[in-house]
Amino acid sequence: LFLRASAWESQRLRVEFEQRAAVLANKLETTLSEYEEVVGSLGSLLHVVPDIDRAAFRQFTRRPLSKYPALQALGWNPIVKHADRTRFEAEARAQGFEGFEIKELDDTGRLRTAATRPQYVVAHYLEPEMNNRVALGFDVASEAQRENALQLARAVPGVAATARISLIQARPGD
Repeated sequence: LFLRASAWESQRLRVEFEQRAAVLANKLETTLSEYEEVVGSLGSLLHVVPDIDRAAFRQFTRRPLSKYPALQALGWNPIVKHADRTRFEAEARAQGFEGFEIKELDDTGRLRTAATRPQYVVAHYLEPEMNNRVALGFDVASEAQRENALQLARAVPGVAATARISLIQARPGD
């Protein structure tokens, strides 16, 4: 009798666990689909309005950032050819970003002026700006893990994700 009761209890616990896991998996899938929709909408906007200005980008991202608090930032990282680097940096400084330059991480994890490369993928618009300002100008392609994610995103249709990375703007403990 004890063995049969124990087996029933084990079965009941397994069924309860599977039901709870299914609910959580469904919630996770729904949430990821919503985030994918946000990223897709932003991509569509940038395709239709390739010369979007900072104010319009901020306005567009305001709603999804308030609706989805798990999103730390939404950004636009244009590809900048080396021949256009000086002009690009000057334009950003003229828009009020004093000292703006294209940056990369050094061996100790500190930001420095990016080395010369044929092109850069620059964190140019990041919202909310105040929380992410330190990352503006970062060359996303300057770091191997991020460059691999960029290559994957170019190669596959839809949304691609990176492995866990430390954000440039992250504070200790984030």
